[in-house]
Amino acid sequence: VGSASFVDTTNPEILKAANLGLVTGVGNNKYDPSALVTREQMATILLRALQVIAPDTNYSNEGAQAFGDDLSISSWARNG
Repeated sequence: VGSASFVDTTNPEILKAANLGLVTGVGNNKYDPSALVTREQMATILLRALQVIAPDTNYSNEGAQAFGDDLSISSWARNG
């Protein structure tokens, strides 16, 4: 499981994902396990998983077509 921890969950699968760098929680050492996963969060998790699997691949989104709600995408989720 590693050394990652959250004050609101001890779920080993979440902790494994945190130790791999796939998830970081919602702040204040919390994960918020009962919250629904957003599109931004899932896209970011998937990108991070790909980067773990194939770290030398170019994952640039330069030139990709913008989403209709592009202006609503959070800065932390933009790469995902």
